[in-house]
Amino acid sequence: AGRCDIGDTDLAMHVTAGSMLGLVALLDSRPALDADAAADDYARQVLRGFGLSDTDAAELVARPLPGVAPSDQ
Repeated sequence: AGRCDIGDTDLAMHVTAGSMLGLVALLDSRPALDADAAADDYARQVLRGFGLSDTDAAELVARPLPGVAPSDQ
């Protein structure tokens, strides 16, 4: 939708993957942590890093995840 400011897509992919690994490590080290809330916060922070306003990032994170269609293999 043109909301993000991503110049280098390779770098953006690495930032996103690194954030996901960081979230996994955090949840592994703190099993009592609310995983859903932590994942939402990580997603919001990554979106903010890609140029979205806090309001837009929070609105996107609050949306339900889209369904995934089974692959035709």
